[in-house]
Amino acid sequence: MVSCATSSRASHTAKSGRAWGGWRDRCAVAGPGRAGFPSVSAAHRWIGPPLLKRGRGTRSVSARCGGGRIGRRPSRDVAPGGKPTPWAMVLGAPPAALAAAGMPLPAGVSEDGYVGALAGTGVEVVRTETNGLYVPANAEIVLEGHISADETGPEGPMGEYHGYSFPHSKPQPLFHVEAMTYRDQAVLPVCAAGVPPEENHTIWGTMIAAEATGLLRSAGLPVDLAWCPFEAATCWMVVSIDREKLVASRTTQDQLVREVAEVLFDSHAGWLVPKVILVGDDIDVTDIGQVVWAMATRYRPGTEYTFPEAPGIPMVPYLTAEQIRAGHGGKSVTSCLRPEEFTGTVRATTASFATSYPPKLRRSVIADWAAYGYR
Repeated sequence: MVSCATSSRASHTAKSGRAWGGWRDRCAVAGPGRAGFPSVSAAHRWIGPPLLKRGRGTRSVSARCGGGRIGRRPSRDVAPGGKPTPWAMVLGAPPAALAAAGMPLPAGVSEDGYVGALAGTGVEVVRTETNGLYVPANAEIVLEGHISADETGPEGPMGEYHGYSFPHSKPQPLFHVEAMTYRDQAVLPVCAAGVPPEENHTIWGTMIAAEATGLLRSAGLPVDLAWCPFEAATCWMVVSIDREKLVASRTTQDQLVREVAEVLFDSHAGWLVPKVILVGDDIDVTDIGQVVWAMATRYRPGTEYTFPEAPGIPMVPYLTAEQIRAGHGGKSVTSCLRPEEFTGTVRATTASFATSYPPKLRRSVIADWAAYGYR
């Protein structure tokens, strides 16, 4: 719980009428214009709630800001001469803003513009009380203040998205809190990070998968859908391959795997997920039961390709200390594509209710299912 230097009740009504992410007139904020220094809030950069960890004392919070979502430490974002950098953190943002904060959009893509695209309209914003940054007008709680250029505070220990809690805290940049505003009867959203599923997997993982799907399709690969199963703690990305397009492409397994790796592991989305699994489009990648069945019956030892030089998020729990320091390692692509799927031949079909019986019989069974005594 953060106790702020000043606390005021605010309705967050849109006094200015400005909008975040409007289709034609986006509000691009670089900080409180008169000072001209950059901001890690508003349109400049969005961060997801999991970055809020643990503060020092009663008027500061610390956050992990190296690599990934933000890309560099705030100390590199401060104004010349070490002037403090203003910041604002929204707790309880509009759903579209929450989704965008967890989505690994490519560098240069306007995140506030993306929010407007998801919502179909710009998000109404107001200025913060102390530093003039823009925040959503209907936010539940807003913390604001400045980022220290050289101070750090302990982060953790706490549960993480992969389901583990390591015993040691780490020094991270310190965010000084100078004010907190909130709605009447504000709701503080909380993500209890740990063993899946929780919101890191349902929100963050889903948005990672959405971005990966777009990247793979844009590269011309025969991809139907990419998905991060909730149960795999955002450590698996299962990619469904369109088998008709696969045959038409006349590619080989080696070539397909390396093309997928080249696209994904060179992207922000691929940086976040260490293991990629390829399956045919007869597998519903959103059904963990089907994914496990495909792994058990279609994976052939030797069809896992490792990419030790590919960069990746250092929070993956199985990485060695050396891999964490180097910033790469632990990445792989596993092919569960059967050899005949590359040529269009059929050696075996799936034996299931959906595939082994005539449609008329299936409809009859489903219609009488309750009469059989089942629910």
